[in-house]
Amino acid sequence: MGDNKDQLTIAAEEGDIEKLYEVIGNDPRILGPIDEIPFVDTPLHIAASSSDHERTKSSHEKSDDSSRGRAEFAVEVAILMPSFARKLNPKGLTPMHLALSHREWKIVRALMRFDPELIRVKGKGGRTPLHVAAEIAPPQLLAELLYVCPSSIEDVTTKWQTAVHIALEAKNSESFAVLIAWLVRVERENMLHWKDLDGNTVLHVATRTNQIQVQMAVVKGLDGGRRGCISIVRAP
Repeated sequence: MGDNKDQLTIAAEEGDIEKLYEVIGNDPRILGPIDEIPFVDTPLHIAASSSDHERTKSSHEKSDDSSRGRAEFAVEVAILMPSFARKLNPKGLTPMHLALSHREWKIVRALMRFDPELIRVKGKGGRTPLHVAAEIAPPQLLAELLYVCPSSIEDVTTKWQTAVHIALEAKNSESFAVLIAWLVRVERENMLHWKDLDGNTVLHVATRTNQIQVQMAVVKGLDGGRRGCISIVRAP
């Protein structure tokens, strides 16, 4: 039994689907007990955070192949055990949270296509994968997350911060540009008035962090100056 668990971990780290089914063949019940644990690192969590465990890193191509393999593995496991994709580990993170934190963009895309609602699952601090993406993801990926799950923009953390608040706190101007353009597109500029737990709107955050261009963009957005708002945000 212990050996099967070790092999399951190795399969997840390597993105080895054949090994996964070999382990299941040896112990058909192996995934069930994992699901019974409220907070646990499932094989899906392991695959999403295994970039640090790659055994072969001699070339970018091999690393890219490994990432793609683990993305396919992640979907395979999610098909077998859909609950794994929403389960929190002991640190309060889902597989998608982990994939974002480890810059595993292929796994993020694979999971969001498997179930767009995974983007809204709240983890530690009430943070969703979209909140993590607003901090660190490439702007194109952030835009994709918003496109496949438009309602995710409305989620707030336990501090009542929106994704826009978080992008500003991280001083991520590219994420801010994507988010404010999305708010304009879906006519939700009113969210710029939303306050966090300390009573701060995004304009307050921009002012406190001395982000002048952002302040101008927010004011334009609040005034309904859509085209001007977007052009200011994109200014170098």
